[in-house]
Amino acid sequence: MFIVATTPLFYTKLRNTSDTEPVFHLYFLLCPLFSVYFSSFFFFFHFFSLFFIIFLYYPLLRVHQTRIKTCLRYLMLLSRSLLPHTGHRKVRLYYRTC
Repeated sequence: MFIVATTPLFYTKLRNTSDTEPVFHLYFLLCPLFSVYFSSFFFFFHFFSLFFIIFLYYPLLRVHQTRIKTCLRYLMLLSRSLLPHTGHRKVRLYYRTC
């Protein structure tokens, strides 16, 4: 449905330009792939998995919010310590505050 609706518009936009011909051919190569994806099981699986994560795991995320923040802070400090010229002192200070 999307391909049928947008193909004439896309064709009239790119018909007079020669430098965008590769984009034009890429459009016709990718559109059937997207149409197969949106009409397949994988689209519904991804949609419902996103629904599951948002609506079912959100209360658990609220309960463990402080633990998640602590883990993210630790990962941030660890990534800073791996960078040059930031020093490992911040990670040692973080261990003292725990």
